[in-house]
Amino acid sequence: MTSLKHILITRVAFTWMSLAWLKGGSMGNIKTLPEDFLKLLEEQAKHHLPPDLKRNRIAHAVNSGSGVNRIDLERMVGDNDLVYTTYLERALLAVKAVCRIYVPPQVGFDGNWGTGFLVSPNLLLTNHHVIGSFQQAQAAIIEFGYELDLTGMPKISSRFRLRPDLGFITSTNPDVDPQSLDYSLIAIEDTSENGATSLSQFGFLRCNPNLGKVEAFEYVSIIQHPNKEPKCLAIRENKVVKIGDKDPKKDAFIWYMSDTAPGSSGAPVFNDDWQVIALHHSAVPASRGKGKKEEIQLLNGTWVPKEQLKLSDQDKIKYVGNEGIRISKVVADIVQQYQGTSKGVANTKFIKALIEDSEGIQTFPNVRTGTSIESVAENSSPLERVSSKVHGADYFKGRTGYNPRFLKTPLNLPKLTAKAQKFGAAAELIGSKETELKYTHFSVVLNAERKVAFFTAVNIDGSQWGTLGRETDVWFYDGRVSLDAQMGNEFYENEPQNWFDKGHLVRRLDPVWGTEEVALLANEDTFHWSNCCPQHWRFNRGKQLWQGLENYILYNTDQENVKATVFSGPVFSLDDQKHRGTAIPKAYWKIVAVEDSQEKLYSSAYIVSQEQYATGIAFEALPVEKYNTFQTTVAKIQALTGLKFPKALTDRDVMGKNSDRKLRSLADLQDISRRS
Repeated sequence: MTSLKHILITRVAFTWMSLAWLKGGSMGNIKTLPEDFLKLLEEQAKHHLPPDLKRNRIAHAVNSGSGVNRIDLERMVGDNDLVYTTYLERALLAVKAVCRIYVPPQVGFDGNWGTGFLVSPNLLLTNHHVIGSFQQAQAAIIEFGYELDLTGMPKISSRFRLRPDLGFITSTNPDVDPQSLDYSLIAIEDTSENGATSLSQFGFLRCNPNLGKVEAFEYVSIIQHPNKEPKCLAIRENKVVKIGDKDPKKDAFIWYMSDTAPGSSGAPVFNDDWQVIALHHSAVPASRGKGKKEEIQLLNGTWVPKEQLKLSDQDKIKYVGNEGIRISKVVADIVQQYQGTSKGVANTKFIKALIEDSEGIQTFPNVRTGTSIESVAENSSPLERVSSKVHGADYFKGRTGYNPRFLKTPLNLPKLTAKAQKFGAAAELIGSKETELKYTHFSVVLNAERKVAFFTAVNIDGSQWGTLGRETDVWFYDGRVSLDAQMGNEFYENEPQNWFDKGHLVRRLDPVWGTEEVALLANEDTFHWSNCCPQHWRFNRGKQLWQGLENYILYNTDQENVKATVFSGPVFSLDDQKHRGTAIPKAYWKIVAVEDSQEKLYSSAYIVSQEQYATGIAFEALPVEKYNTFQTTVAKIQALTGLKFPKALTDRDVMGKNSDRKLRSLADLQDISRRS
């Protein structure tokens, strides 16, 4: 067991070397501890970040997605060395995005090994000296999940191939250019070689181009494949000793003390919030002298002129630190190359998407905004969706959908005007120009761009209505339209704090009437992603809002045994705020039409807002805006949505031409079945 005395000596020696390096000295030149070492140690113990740097660090911690708490703040100012267990949970997420790289030689059997990591849903980052050319990228084998399980046995890993033809940008050669940033950014296949694994299962590590993610004396961690071995972590007992330099030729680098080995090149270096701060580049040997007189110390203590060292001597060298490329410099160079004349080998949408995400212009599709780690199941690929639950076209044979002649007064489906189509085009059935998805007693028209319905329409028969218990929800894609036009589990799975529910637009029980067989089918039909819309959980479950309004409508039709037709949908806006890359509707609308015993039509319209509940969503802009909850007119909903409803609905609106009625509770509702 390591003694307390040994630990203290190790930390003392480390601090001494760190301070010497910061003062510009060469570690190889220092042979004895300075007499004023204790004073220097006390100064480090008092190390506090200046207020501006402290604010910067807090902002980066918030943006990382890890949150900020008292212990975090104390650690940033040097008063606490504790971390919460979430630190390890985030580490396990970050681990998934790191891979082992093998580049076979053109001749022979021994190739080049390294480490890399995903920085977008489609791009891998590593060192230039690991993969430095288009040809090397084509030959490379990328292996994710090469790790040990709890019994110490290797896990089953997944191998991928690179696609430099879809994206490739690299730096200058570090063997030729001392100022080289030593990186290569390369596109990667989205499925493994055997077709069994989707790349999206590994998430990715977002590259934040801003400065201030770490300061000197703070800890860093590295996830790596040293000596081509299973994945390893060098955690926290590794301090930053210097960031950048007054010399512009050295300003792109960061130096830190950590355990690495050949094969670690290309590994991500993290701060305590698991934000990538650097691309690991090389180990720093103990040295003395400069230029032609520079010497390197070996493990046996001897000094050898640097010019005499061979590549085979790497295992004999005494390394005293590590050097990484600041990730902010890497991103800046990628932007410069992309905007310049070279633009890498392939000027692709993948590289453009990386730049737009890093600059905050537009986030990657279906991912959270600003978080440093995009984890498993948050990024859904076509492969995942195909392997998910999908009902093919044959499943829907015999579905007649919404009946426009259900009531005595015909009520056709609303039409999309040019205004409505500004929010997106209607999703067409595959192989057809039709846009109506027909289910049991209801129909849906999808907005292909927003991936939720423009509107739904359902028939309710109070005289035949029954009830069915709700078992475990199982949602299905509708195979009659493109899966890309449907928002599935890629949005709802792993939702932070479960902010948003899978909200039914056609209420589950609305179409559940008729024979038992038909009612069961109608119930199942409501569990399709085409009928789903993101609703804040309090909004979706609140008895005084959306669900309260639905219950009021349903139970009144049931009690009076009347028939009803209900249209509903979201209120789209061009400035809808995004959450996890998805625009969230500010409010939802509903229009109800019933006939009295004399078959006279009455209609009533409502708008319900989720603004008051969609607050406190961590690290992102509020996804909805202020919107009153009120009973309104059909004409008002037409104006808001750009949908053209049947004239009979506006003519028989119980609100007439009155102004909106703000709803404090369901008691404020203007009775839809009142007689006129």
